[in-house]
Amino acid sequence: MNNVPSRFTAYDKEKTDRYGRTLAYVWLKNGDMFNESLVKKGLAREKYFSPNGKYRDTFVNAQDEAKKR
Repeated sequence: MNNVPSRFTAYDKEKTDRYGRTLAYVWLKNGDMFNESLVKKGLAREKYFSPNGKYRDTFVNAQDEAKKR
C-alpha cells in the first residue's frame, strides 16, 4: 500500500486495532476512496468492528455492488 499515491488519510474513532495495525481510510488523488474501491472490486469485504463505523454504509453498498457482478 505504500506505493499507492494517496491524497490523504483519515481515521475513525480508533487509529489501531487490537493487534497494533493501523486503521485508516485512504483517498486517492482522483478523489476515490481506496478502501471502497477494494470492496467494489471484490478484493476486500465489509466487516464492522465497533466503534469504527464512520463509512460502514459506504462499504456495505460497495459490497452489494460487487456481489451483483
